[in-house]
Amino acid sequence: MKPILVPTDFSKCSYNAAHFAIALAKETKAKIILLHVYQFPNPPAVTHITPIAQLDMQDERLKRVYEMAEFELTLHGKEELVIESEVIAGFTVEGIITASQKHDAGIIVMGTQGADGLKKIFMGSNTSNVISKSSCPVLAVPENAKYLGFNKVVFAADFHEIKSNISFEPLVEIALLFNSETLIFSVRKNESDIPSIIQAFERLNLDKVFERIPHSFHTAVSEDTAGEIDKFVNTNHIDLLVTMPQKHSYLELIFNKSITHDLVFHATVPILCLPEKKLTIEKQNREYEKADKGLN
Repeated sequence: MKPILVPTDFSKCSYNAAHFAIALAKETKAKIILLHVYQFPNPPAVTHITPIAQLDMQDERLKRVYEMAEFELTLHGKEELVIESEVIAGFTVEGIITASQKHDAGIIVMGTQGADGLKKIFMGSNTSNVISKSSCPVLAVPENAKYLGFNKVVFAADFHEIKSNISFEPLVEIALLFNSETLIFSVRKNESDIPSIIQAFERLNLDKVFERIPHSFHTAVSEDTAGEIDKFVNTNHIDLLVTMPQKHSYLELIFNKSITHDLVFHATVPILCLPEKKLTIEKQNREYEKADKGLN
């Protein structure tokens, strides 16, 4: 697997995210890059931050990242892990995106904190902005989430057409590595909702995508999409919720500010957000070749 990028601000939730990243690293043998992005304080116009002060600040932050890396290595095993440290000055979101591209990261694992953890992901947090701009998957880990493996995974599906199945590769890889059971869950507004032709074909496509993984389809009927997913996650003891928010507004609907009831997912379940990817011409040709072979 490609490197795992773990942004950290040294908070409890970033340490928790690191624990999830380490679990992935142990299975994939990927190296972890601990990243800290910091901004210089805005001084009054009459003051000036000297280059020496900038270097001192950089050294101080780098020391803290080294200490965090050493803590994780000591806790989880130096023989099994490779952890690198990096500190850059700049804006948080832009710095994370730039670092993910620089290191060709396979996934970004970052924490989300606060009493309304997952709700904040889709309502203007740094995590939300990283998800919207990242070309690689983002695993958002609530502060209170406990890593118990990825035994059961739910993909929140709305069965709209997805341009390329390569978008699902990170999910398939995780499911195969952890021998996960994958539950594909959708919510209909009412009983009279009839799947469109595109939605029917997308269900068949997902059946093909997950053919190597134990999987099943589940549907609920409710006007309260968030409540139904919440209920499904808790009733089925789900370890990971997966969605594709860049393609659809599905999760934006779920976490709309008009929802007044308390925390939907109780800040305990991490979300894997998959960016939708388009096939390159080369990969398109390979897909066509596979299809031709299947027909002949």
